[in-house]
Amino acid sequence: MCLQIQEIIEMHKKGISNLEISQKMNLSSGIVSTKLRPYLRKQKQLVNERIMELHNKGLTNIQISKEVGIRHETVGRKLKQLKRNV
Repeated sequence: MCLQIQEIIEMHKKGISNLEISQKMNLSSGIVSTKLRPYLRKQKQLVNERIMELHNKGLTNIQISKEVGIRHETVGRKLKQLKRNV
């Protein structure tokens, strides 16, 4: 992975906004978004897989939400979407 992409991802993990990253790295915010897109897609995929794994183990949406770190309403919505796509 390119050093620049790694640096962008690390800043993103620290909670730095795309605009701030673009300013610090002298890039357009569009470039920052484009560079982050594959990483964010992978993270979303990993979260969805974890939600399904925990759901299949019989955990409630509230338990899953605490484990994954998102609201239980979001867990319910994601489960509905994931079940529809199966």
